[in-house]
Amino acid sequence: MKIKNIIFMLLTVIFGIFTYIFIDRGINVRTKNIINYKVDSDIFYTVELFDSDLYDNNNLYMGGTYIGSLVDNIKFNFNYYKEFDENINGYYSYEVTGNLVAYKDDVNNVVWNNEYVFLDDNVVLLNQNDLKTINIKDTFNLDYDRYRGLLNDFIETYGVNLSGYLEVNFSVNESLMFKEINDVITDNAIIKVLIPLSSDTFMVSILDNPASNMSNYYDFSTKERINYLFLMLGALCFSIMVANLFLVFYDFIKITRDEHKYEKELNMIIDKYSNILVKVKRFYNKKKYNLIYLDNFDELMDVYNKVKNPIAYREVVKNNETIFLLTDDENAWIYRMVRAKQEKD
Repeated sequence: MKIKNIIFMLLTVIFGIFTYIFIDRGINVRTKNIINYKVDSDIFYTVELFDSDLYDNNNLYMGGTYIGSLVDNIKFNFNYYKEFDENINGYYSYEVTGNLVAYKDDVNNVVWNNEYVFLDDNVVLLNQNDLKTINIKDTFNLDYDRYRGLLNDFIETYGVNLSGYLEVNFSVNESLMFKEINDVITDNAIIKVLIPLSSDTFMVSILDNPASNMSNYYDFSTKERINYLFLMLGALCFSIMVANLFLVFYDFIKITRDEHKYEKELNMIIDKYSNILVKVKRFYNKKKYNLIYLDNFDELMDVYNKVKNPIAYREVVKNNETIFLLTDDENAWIYRMVRAKQEKD
């Protein structure tokens, strides 16, 4: 493939890409609207004990191991903060629910469970146009001894050997509206706390805490008008792309036609003059000849009619160049059949 054809093809690809970009920017009436936000949430708790001589202080901090029979309440502090880069409207709600679970051997092998509402759904309206944050701070006291007693009563009543835990869910549900987004955005977040009830000692596990993260909401809206400048640039790039593509195809067709012409003429010469042609693998020059270059095969045949020596030939470049050689004692007549030469003709 010729270098110029490679260049034309590269230009075709480049202008094709620009055509797509400009036309897409011009007629694509959808634009992406993004609302970024950052979330920070955490949960703290303290463990309140019954009066005993074991501890000097009946309030223990989070993260420890506790004796189940000594625990009275667990006090939770729930914090949820969400900040947007745009003003918000709508509402959010939050609640605390629980699920008392009795299981056999494996926590997934649930035998019995019962659901509770610890903190009723609190709904907060967001109807201030200059508001960009959701800020929730609340507390909740869990009567640990009560739910531990409910589990033990169930086990004793039915005489089954089971274990159990209390799952506490702090959940936030949002229904938000933004000036830049047409649709109402609904979202939710949840923090799960797992509290074993059947062990002599236990630790509180905090699960699925969204902690601190950044993300965004988005939708697509319609532009007010078409960008005709981008359309004109796209049309210009498309015209250049088509022109380059035409040049590539034209040159390809011309090369194919010339190759066919070259092969046709070469095969005709070989078939017609096979009795006087000798195909060689290479030309040997053992003596110094007077070299005479001819313009066509007919001139070489005129010389042959006088010299009567066989004509040696070799295709030195496949589908492009063949050399015919006729010699006598002093002279060497050469005809180079070259496809490039045919293009000039």
